[in-house]
Amino acid sequence: MAFVCTWAWDALINGKVYYCTDGASLDFLCGVGDWVHNPESVAEVAPRAMSEPDEIKAGWTISGLWCLWGGFVVVSVVISALFAWMLRRAGSANKPAAGQRRLSLSIRFGHHWPGVPERGSLASMERLSKSAIAAFLGRQPFSVIHVDADWDGYRKAVADRISVIERQFEQTVSFGYVDCDADQEYAKEIAILNVPSVAYYSGARLCGVVIGMQQDVASNIERLMRGEPLDQTNVLSRG
Repeated sequence: MAFVCTWAWDALINGKVYYCTDGASLDFLCGVGDWVHNPESVAEVAPRAMSEPDEIKAGWTISGLWCLWGGFVVVSVVISALFAWMLRRAGSANKPAAGQRRLSLSIRFGHHWPGVPERGSLASMERLSKSAIAAFLGRQPFSVIHVDADWDGYRKAVADRISVIERQFEQTVSFGYVDCDADQEYAKEIAILNVPSVAYYSGARLCGVVIGMQQDVASNIERLMRGEPLDQTNVLSRG
């Protein structure tokens, strides 16, 4: 903005309101004393030889030039401050909240910050107990329950896969999470042999349990909807 102010002064004032015969284009930057020396008042300012006196337009004084220059400086400062404030405000509007920044860092660097839920786990899936499962299975035509243990290092990999597809199936599939350590009765009921496991339901009917962190949950949901057998080929899990 200082450059714009300087350019505007040189374009609109220097050589039109005053003329310094021994000055350069941007002489006004050094102060009024370097603009004009004992100027001659003229009706119209025009270039002169260095041997002739400096010019100032009739009705103007050096004090007037000082005031005008001060006005240019003030306007430049105000506009610069306003522009900086607008940039800060725009940056604040786009700046994520502390929890979001931490969540982003935890996703990028694999670090879990206290108080910030891990992506794809309890942040997006409802944590269920055995007593709540019957009502849960009645919400949608199909249901997917991630059965795991909070200590299992593979839990997040499966939870992330489910998190990615939740929106795709949100109109027809309910997604939940059961901690098999906290709800061992449910784990025994559906014959959980290892974790991570995913239980697939059509209504209240259990259609199958698939073990493994690399299972294709989306593909199995589509198989479930078509009434086809689930893909049980992936058995990679924590032994």
